[in-house]
Amino acid sequence: MLSISCSWADTNLVRQMLQSVLSEPSDARHLGSQAFTLDLDDATRDLTDAEIESLLPLGMQCIRSHRPEARDAGISLIMTISVRRDGPRLMDRYIDELGAFLNEPQSLFRRTVLVMLTTRTEVSRKWISTVAAHLEDKSNSQEDTEAIVFSLLAASSSDPAMLHKVLMFVTKRSEGTVTISALRGLNLENRLTAEALDFIDISLNSTDHWIRQTAVDVIRMFPKDVRTKFAAQLGRIARDSKETELTRSLAAEALGK
Repeated sequence: MLSISCSWADTNLVRQMLQSVLSEPSDARHLGSQAFTLDLDDATRDLTDAEIESLLPLGMQCIRSHRPEARDAGISLIMTISVRRDGPRLMDRYIDELGAFLNEPQSLFRRTVLVMLTTRTEVSRKWISTVAAHLEDKSNSQEDTEAIVFSLLAASSSDPAMLHKVLMFVTKRSEGTVTISALRGLNLENRLTAEALDFIDISLNSTDHWIRQTAVDVIRMFPKDVRTKFAAQLGRIARDSKETELTRSLAAEALGK
């Protein structure tokens, strides 16, 4: 990724730099030795919504460029904006275009875009639908699948139908790390549908120690009236000498809160 760092950077400087890598790629190779290498995080942190919106079209133009320096700069800008509190709202109009990278298994930016799209939970239905369309992609790595599962379950805009789709996928896939990602996603927003509670219940009886421990840890964060539904299993785990000390301790804590 192109590093963009200088405390006096502002909107115009960011714009000038992006325009530079679009028109003069040879200069971009020397940015690291110049006095004004922009730090996009610093440069955009205090910008207003209007200022950010004015930069986004140029950032997308960089992403569409065939010049590696320009594409790196565009992706850097988009990634920086995406982690802003208002990032998802500002970027919503570009989700379709960014999501198109997920259709290109060989694209150098597929992983980067996927990370960007799966690290936020307060996102729109459009954002979630874009991610959900790639839940079962054959080109997904294990890490990709885990990130997608977590984000779809944790997202505030996911509805019961989405939760059902993802939990069915996870159950069918039956892989430890994917199941753990699902449990963590349910924990983040306390997705306490009946199906989610059943999924956690089954996880408490898993033969995989890490799944059981994660399920206990998830339950530990739930309200008391929900934790009591799992009292029998938690009691069994808290007393089971075959469980690790940490797992027993978490179970005891969940019972005693």
